[in-house]
Amino acid sequence: LLDLGVEVSPVFPPGDQGSSQLSRASKLSSKDAFLSKAKAKTISKINDISEDVVCVTVGTISKIVMDNHSWCYPACVQCHRKTDIQTGPFTCGCGKDNDQPVLRYRVEVMVSQNNDSSKFLHWDRECAELIGQIADEVNRVKIEDGDVDLNASHQVFDRLLGYVFAFKVRIQSKFRNAIVLRYSNELDLINVVLNMLADTEQSMFVTADHDPIAGFPLMPKKCLSSDEVDDELGSSQISPAQLSSNKLTRHSDKSEFS
Repeated sequence: LLDLGVEVSPVFPPGDQGSSQLSRASKLSSKDAFLSKAKAKTISKINDISEDVVCVTVGTISKIVMDNHSWCYPACVQCHRKTDIQTGPFTCGCGKDNDQPVLRYRVEVMVSQNNDSSKFLHWDRECAELIGQIADEVNRVKIEDGDVDLNASHQVFDRLLGYVFAFKVRIQSKFRNAIVLRYSNELDLINVVLNMLADTEQSMFVTADHDPIAGFPLMPKKCLSSDEVDDELGSSQISPAQLSSNKLTRHSDKSEFS
């Protein structure tokens, strides 16, 4: 991505030739699955879509949206259907007897790109992978902290703010939703999506001032906080040492994911 002023050093995974080939094959398979049957769209274009379509893009999580929904919902442990039962045993319509409803994530985040933003909806699987905790665990921590309001966001979600991901989303035009199908903070995949965006939106890439991706921190296996962006772009080099962590870095005074 020399046009963006970013030079990526070649870094090879440890191990013998066979394991290296296996690693490359695995990454290729993952990349192919991520990009399969998807169109590259900027956030601006995603906001204008009026049909059901699957898109890939790159953006920064800038806000946790709590306008209309709680961050979770009570559900059946077997079929995951939503229930109005908040606590205690119940029998779901699927026939499953539940001792307690389980909580499942439904988290909306604002994803920003240049001066444009769009709400992306994370359902339970994707959100649990991203946060590293299931919804019931987060709620237990909330209760221990004296917060029993399910409609109130927990600080665990604030840890996502300021980080860059490649997203694969399904646009549901009827409900005006963008459902997150996959996400990735892998450098190689982010670069691929960035290049796809550049190919489809050439007119938006004339100058850095109008480049929706020029300021993105490009880091493999972890995501940079906004405070680290200038340092990374200024160095124009990603060192092997920076490839060692697969955790999110600290964002100001917020904790790392476990």
